[in-house]
Amino acid sequence: NRMLKTLIAISVLQVREAFTYPFSPTQRSSICSLCRSVEERVISSMRRHRRSIEVAMLTLCLRSDPPKICDYVVRYKGTRAVSNKLSHIESTDYLCSIAVRVCPPRFAKFDPLKYEEWLYRTFPIPERPASKEKSPNLRIGVVSDIHLQPNYMAGAYTKCEDHIGCCKKEDGVSPIESEAAGTWGSPYAPCDAPPKLFDLLVTQLAGMRAGFDVVLLLGDYSAHDFFSFPPEYSVDATKYVIDALIGNLTTCQHLNSSTAQPSSALSNDTVCEGSVPVVPMMGNAETFPHDYFNYDDPESFVHSKLYPLLSGSLSEAELKDLSS
Repeated sequence: NRMLKTLIAISVLQVREAFTYPFSPTQRSSICSLCRSVEERVISSMRRHRRSIEVAMLTLCLRSDPPKICDYVVRYKGTRAVSNKLSHIESTDYLCSIAVRVCPPRFAKFDPLKYEEWLYRTFPIPERPASKEKSPNLRIGVVSDIHLQPNYMAGAYTKCEDHIGCCKKEDGVSPIESEAAGTWGSPYAPCDAPPKLFDLLVTQLAGMRAGFDVVLLLGDYSAHDFFSFPPEYSVDATKYVIDALIGNLTTCQHLNSSTAQPSSALSNDTVCEGSVPVVPMMGNAETFPHDYFNYDDPESFVHSKLYPLLSGSLSEAELKDLSS
């Protein structure tokens, strides 16, 4: 793979050097047309042989990773990645206008400085009221990477055939105590957070919420092996975690993550006064396929199923209060 990339890089440099000769506009136009004709044939050929490319990807993957991982990478992520890469090459005229530079560019490259200007122009920073008094500090609570594993069971096998997703009740109880899943989790095993640990988190946050002005949920709500299940699994896990945290931080209703019933771990003196706004965000576990979210496709699974769970969590009054 490195040798192939090196050869391609050398070829591109040689072509670029060849076309630094001062051709006339007519000659350059002809060269560009020829390049685009070749580019079109290359892309067309790759589209026709896409399945062969995917088989090659799977073969390479199986040399180092379990079949379940490779099946997901190629069947979901890989197929989309190849298709998107070809569309990117085609829509940007990448080979002719960027790689060998014989054609005028068809698009402007992303400019972070221009994006920053647009961002502040579209979402201006609110002006603070003129005051000699020092503004109070904003107290922010952060919850990140919960990765709740609904089928986690204390005492289950911490070692399994799967690359991730062990400690599950479907495998039964391990006869070896040192290889059994712990009550509150198994940090050195390929397992995720048990519901009991999430219950404790919700309970403690509910009691601490008087100390927060806002709580940020930074994503990754479902277990790492979510790709082993239908895509709706991520929707259910994301909805459950967000609803439980928002429900317990904005109201006095406490839920048990495994039964959706009032948590028995709560004491009568749990602090419930006040309400704190909760802002949920997306992590890479809230994408499908994994790490993929096309912002321009409103019909995609993420846009239609996952993204709505995170929107509208703050009221206009809360936004105004936070911005001040």
